[in-house]
Formats: sequence, C-alpha cells, structure tokens
Amino acid sequence: MYCLFRNDHFIVAFGFIITVPAFGKIVCASNKNDILTDFINKGVYDKRREFFTTVSPSMDILISSNLERLLWFVLGADKTRECMEKLAREGVYSLDEESMKLIREDFAGYSCSEEETKKTISELFSEYGYLCDTHTAVAANAAKQYKSEKGNKMLVVSTASPYKFAPAVLSALGEEVPSDDFDALDKLFAVTKCAIPKNLASLREAEVRFTKTVEPEDMINSL
Repeated sequence: MYCLFRNDHFIVAFGFIITVPAFGKIVCASNKNDILTDFINKGVYDKRREFFTTVSPSMDILISSNLERLLWFVLGADKTRECMEKLAREGVYSLDEESMKLIREDFAGYSCSEEETKKTISELFSEYGYLCDTHTAVAANAAKQYKSEKGNKMLVVSTASPYKFAPAVLSALGEEVPSDDFDALDKLFAVTKCAIPKNLASLREAEVRFTKTVEPEDMINSL
C-alpha cells in the first residue's frame, strides 16, 4: 500500500486502517525528499535539509500537512499543537518511542532516488506493458523494497496518468524528449501505444484563457 499523506491518500490510508485492519501496513513512499521516510524510521521530523526538485513534483515537500492530521489521531490536539509550533519555531520536532510505536503499527516508510524512479518506469513497461507516471513509480519501488524485506503482497495506489509527466516518462524509457509538451504526448503514444487521456489531448486545441503576465514587484498593483 502506498500513502503520500496528501488528502486523497490520507483518506485511503485511514479507510484501510478502519475497514480492513488485517490488510497490513501502509507504506509511505517518498522520493529524494525523504523527510517522511526519515520521520517514520527515526522519529524525528526535521525540515532543516536541502530541498530537491524531482520528476515526481507532488512529492517534493518539506512540510506535510496531512502528517499533522495523523499526529492528531495519535497524540491528541495539545501535543500535536506543540509539535507544529516547534516545527515553525525551530524547524524540527521529535516523538517519543511509545508514540512512534503506535504510528509504526500501521505505517512503514521507504524512499526512492531519481535513478530508481526512472528505472522502475522502464522495468514496469518492459516487463508488464504497464506505463506508469513518476509518482506511481516511486510507490512501486517502495512496495518492491517492502515486499523484498517482509514477503507481503502489495497493493499500489496509483496517482496520475503518465501523460501528465510525459517528458520524464519518455526520458525514463530511454527516448529523446521533444521540447514541446504536446509533441512529448504524441511521442509517448507512438512509443508505447497507450492512449492519451482525452482531457489532455484536447488541450492542444483549447483556447488560451489567461495571457497577462506581470513582474513580481507589480503584482500588488495588478489586483
């Protein structure tokens, strides 16, 4: 199971915990920005670290808002507030072993490098004909790590169409990436024969609704 601590995945996580407790642990998969992996494994949430821009941008975080919701369930409101205030003030907080034991009963944390993300995309397509996006690749890699250690069967919650990240997926497949995003969609289809989602394909002919740009210093005068 894959959990990113975004709104939808937080709901998925608690849905499984409440309704299917025998299903096993929920694996929180992180990319190179592995702050959640570190927290689950070490009990320390420390945002005082380098931030990386990756091919799985929805996972590029240093502050996880949904982790605060999990802490509320485990610690209660007052202690969660203390953690959040300490994070804002000092950039770091830690939990005692008893609290972490409760979290680890349901969650495990694994991370995946950029190289591993791209390799996973390539392997899933070449071995199974399954074309995944960059975020799903991180999840699949984390699931593979967990399965190799624990032997459990895994269910990966996929997040998005690979066509939303066509340049990165093309690169992972070893293809030259066109400079134009729409050309990248077409090339990914030509290479994989996986259908382009209609809502993305139709954007090429859609009217450009917003054309005005302003410099940052002029934003206040443009409202």
